[in-house]
Amino acid sequence: MRHTFAVLAFVCVAADPLPEAPKAWEKLAGTHGHMLLFARDGYAASIGSDVVKGTEHNRAVSYTYTVYRSKWGDKEPTALETRQSTGSLMGDLGPGGALVTGWFANADTLHLPGHKPIRFAQEKVRFAAKRFTAAGLLCYVETYLDGKYYYEIAEFPIDFKAGKLGESKPLRKWFAQGEDGFSLEFGHGNLFATDGAIVYDGQVPNPARPGFQDRGIEAWDVKNQKVLWREANASAEGIDDTHAYWMRGTDTVVRRALDGKSKAEAFALPKGTQRIELHPPFVFAFVPKEMTGDVAVFDLRTGERREFGLSRSRGTQQSPSGDHYMRQRAWFVPLPGSDDKKAVAQVRMDPATGELRAAYSGALYKVPPASRDVPKEKPKWEPVP
Repeated sequence: MRHTFAVLAFVCVAADPLPEAPKAWEKLAGTHGHMLLFARDGYAASIGSDVVKGTEHNRAVSYTYTVYRSKWGDKEPTALETRQSTGSLMGDLGPGGALVTGWFANADTLHLPGHKPIRFAQEKVRFAAKRFTAAGLLCYVETYLDGKYYYEIAEFPIDFKAGKLGESKPLRKWFAQGEDGFSLEFGHGNLFATDGAIVYDGQVPNPARPGFQDRGIEAWDVKNQKVLWREANASAEGIDDTHAYWMRGTDTVVRRALDGKSKAEAFALPKGTQRIELHPPFVFAFVPKEMTGDVAVFDLRTGERREFGLSRSRGTQQSPSGDHYMRQRAWFVPLPGSDDKKAVAQVRMDPATGELRAAYSGALYKVPPASRDVPKEKPKWEPVP
């Protein structure tokens, strides 16, 4: 080895105490001062990073990383592991507090609540852990043989209660890079699965420019081991029981039926909306206002829009973790009602519920909507030309 990521030091350095969080915010758990926010299923996780003394001016700075996990109601997080490296430690939080960690494109450890860490076998292969499912962990598996890279797409079953990792279940069997004109995006590409189908990122041939590749999506029939469809100039961002989803620009959601019996169709969000994350059926975004943008969550099933009274400012920063690998995106926004420039909250959507979480001043909060807009008609999906 959300996303998945570069680790962000979220540290309160102010000499004076920061303003208190709004009273409407519900405190869920205490957190560590170094914060990269993950939140789902009653758990939160963070990875703290501290520069190793004596390496500050090295070309490759060394960091001591500590992985933390909190359960709602915990006053302090539990430290799960500590490592030191010049690389970036990465991770993803799954159902029931399951947490996978490792280096870029190489997962090596699974943490399940109440159990000892589980190590992945690292002989001759490396694993890119991509997505938790209700039953396990989706991975790309890579090996090198006779001068070629070969890949397998697999699910590792997890017994969450017993704390055991099962033998891998191949979803797409070993294939060579570039086979049938498709090259897998092993490091940064997304991977999703539903009953009978998987959807993943890669590169596809560009007919207009022979020898050059376009980014693209491939949908795979697991039972019959064949391609269902490919979509060029797109990167997979989500999946539900019937469709795969991605964005065109920042304000148009596109989807295509997994069975391949229909072409892609699109739904336009308000013009100027800036998508942060897409987790069907929810879209986490900034909606345009006169002078700024406000944090909002859209429900693609109903068209409902929830806003939270949090506005982007010129100083608003995105965490540097929003690449396709273990996608975990969060934004820092000013605390509402405060003029203190150091009073900023890191916000992220719970991908399972669409609720908004905020990390602020050493604690994790649930942020209630400040307003709701429910249109009379459900979203209309239009065919993509």
